[in-house]
This record gives sequence, C-alpha cells and structure tokens, in this order.
Amino acid sequence: MSDAWLGQNPRELVRSLRKLADDLEQLAEGKSPAAMSGVVKIREFTISRRTVPCLVGTMTGHPTIRDGSPGISTELYYVNERQKLVRTANRFYKLIGDPL
Repeated sequence: MSDAWLGQNPRELVRSLRKLADDLEQLAEGKSPAAMSGVVKIREFTISRRTVPCLVGTMTGHPTIRDGSPGISTELYYVNERQKLVRTANRFYKLIGDPL
C-alpha cells in the first residue's frame, strides 16, 4: 500500500472519528438521537456487511488472542510500510517480516 492513510484525507478522517466518538459519548450519557443534528431517515433497509481492509496473521502480545494464535484485526486506518506500523480501529500493530 503506497498511501499511509489508505486514500483518505488524514484531517477529514480525524474529524470524522472524533465526531463518531462524541456522538457515542452523548448516547452513553442518555441523549436522544432525535435531538442530534443530521439524523437521516432510511426505509426498506436491511443490515448488511461490507469488506474493509484488515490484517490477518499470527498474534503476539494481543490482549485477547493467545500468543502464536491466528487473528484478524479490526479495520485499518493507517499503514506505514517503511516503519512497519499499522493503526486499526482498536490498536497499533508492528508488522514483523514480509507480507504473504
């Protein structure tokens, strides 16, 4: 991957994630979603899944996956191949070796 930010503008990504965290915090504090601005209505909907970039590999030092066991990360937000550093939705990963 040649672009560390996976094709996203870093400032816009940070702004978007900060807004998400603020909205979730307001919900956790009991604020009604109807009171929030920008609520979109959707009809004839279904819950689906979509493919997002992630890491698959053998983990070491993960808080819930036993060392040496296979695992799948959450969505990637930042990849720096030169530093072998990745940031997912939940944590940083240090890439060891070369990709398969």
